[in-house]
Amino acid sequence: MFFYGLRYLYTAADLALLVGLVRTLGGLRSTGLGFRLRRRDVTGLLLLVPLPLVVYLLQAIVQSGPVDPNIFLFRVIGTSVGAVVTGVCVALASAALQMGGGAWPWIWGVAAAAGIARALAFVAAAAAPAVPHAAVLEQSLLWTFACGWLLAALLHRRLVLGG
Repeated sequence: MFFYGLRYLYTAADLALLVGLVRTLGGLRSTGLGFRLRRRDVTGLLLLVPLPLVVYLLQAIVQSGPVDPNIFLFRVIGTSVGAVVTGVCVALASAALQMGGGAWPWIWGVAAAAGIARALAFVAAAAAPAVPHAAVLEQSLLWTFACGWLLAALLHRRLVLGG
């Protein structure tokens, strides 16, 4: 059980990241510049809302044989927290674009795309037992997630250090 609990380190890291992202978004909104989510941002956020339910339903329908109930819970919690983190990244990208562009929309846009890839990876993992090559899709999405965050970090580093 101890080792099963270690998978929640991802969720704990997401929650810590979420706190920082929410504070960043709050700081931007406190400037009084009147940032608003654009229609396409709201559409993207609305697509994130049902993902935890989709993961739950896919697991309940697709899984056969002995199934680890802990992975069910982890996938639903991970998808839920990941969708919230992604939503805040979308809001940050939207606010950065409204400030006139530059590197910040690229950074937050890549972070949002990475979050979407991670959330979709949970969907692919839930569908894997019944969908051929879903495990390959899951791994591809996880690599997209990792490379997206790496790119966002490198862009931020370049912005901060200049050059």
